[in-house]
Amino acid sequence: MPSRTMRALCATALSAAALAVAAPGLAQADGTQDPAYSGPVTPCDVENTPRSGGFASEPQNFPKSIGRTGPTSFVLNFNAEDEPDKFDVIYQNKQIATTGWRGSESANKFNRPLSGPGSGSIRVAVPRGSSSVVTVRVSTDSESTVWHFTAQCPN
Repeated sequence: MPSRTMRALCATALSAAALAVAAPGLAQADGTQDPAYSGPVTPCDVENTPRSGGFASEPQNFPKSIGRTGPTSFVLNFNAEDEPDKFDVIYQNKQIATTGWRGSESANKFNRPLSGPGSGSIRVAVPRGSSSVVTVRVSTDSESTVWHFTAQCPN
């Protein structure tokens, strides 16, 4: 017969496993988010906005369905507002595009090398592959940042 301590440990482990299945992205029973967490896959043409501000100490990953496998291309519309942010596009674990750091020089507290103003768009060429999902990785370094982006569906 297992000891009372062993049964309690097993129950705790099962509860944590159930929490991870029920609420993906939550690493701990206290509700803290796993820094490697990616949000759910969202369709193209749906705008992504930050969760409570836009700052995270680690890049945030947003999987986007583009509706077909590569090769194809799509347009990424982005707006970093004033605080510098960077949008990278990942396909099958390889970076295929980046906006570089975008924002205004007056809000560039960390002296990032800015590639241009906060808003814009880039055409992303998706190479041959087997996935219809790209990941937009958003990097920020300011707690007051606000950003949003949309991956347009390929034509």
